[in-house]
Amino acid sequence: MLKQLYELALMEGEGLGTAYEYASKREIIKKYLNSKKVLIYGLPEKYGFSLDFLYFSENSGCEVHVYEKKKEKLKRYCTIIRTLEKKGIIKRKPLIISKIREVYDVIFSSEVIQQLNSKELQEYCKNVTKFSKSAVVFFPNQNNTSHHAITGLKAYTPEEVSRIFGCDNVRTGFVDMPPFPPGLHIKSDKTRRSLKVLAQFLHLPLLIEKISPRFIKKRFCHIAYIAVWPKNSSQVKQSANLCLFP
Repeated sequence: MLKQLYELALMEGEGLGTAYEYASKREIIKKYLNSKKVLIYGLPEKYGFSLDFLYFSENSGCEVHVYEKKKEKLKRYCTIIRTLEKKGIIKRKPLIISKIREVYDVIFSSEVIQQLNSKELQEYCKNVTKFSKSAVVFFPNQNNTSHHAITGLKAYTPEEVSRIFGCDNVRTGFVDMPPFPPGLHIKSDKTRRSLKVLAQFLHLPLLIEKISPRFIKKRFCHIAYIAVWPKNSSQVKQSANLCLFP
């Protein structure tokens, strides 16, 4: 699986860090992949295009919709999607939507909310709770100080995001704890491709992350997340409890 995730990362102009991130996040979202309809609510501000959400959802037979308001980001995303389809990595293109009009079984997003101003963030959270049966939102982890020094991304704590959502039915946690800080990027495509062989060695740090206690993840994980099930479905709640790390 890691080799395939590395191929996805290369298509986005990313590398080992993104491949690791995708494998780590899969442990959180995999229990939601029996959903019929998935919305990817926004594309990442800086790193990649959230191809993990599309790849895992589409390969699980989900119908995938994508909303992204930045035209240039969306244009590049659609170019990558055409390549994925030509290579047979995905069989069905996602539906690009300009407005959210229906309730989805699950909404996913990663590295989106930190780029929003206060008003936009309130509207975003309102839409997530209004148009989803469940949702998992990933964002830069403020407890990891490398975001200030390297990525330049605004970051949040899970507690802050929970207050913004104002929803009782939530779970929070931390993911993406590779043996290197966030934001490291190799510019040379040739070099990134030559590092493909290293992808297989990511299994060990993934295992270490999986068994690490929450206080370690809080400090060193690149990403925090909040899982929400606003419709108060007992079935959705059970799935969320099963798939989230402590």
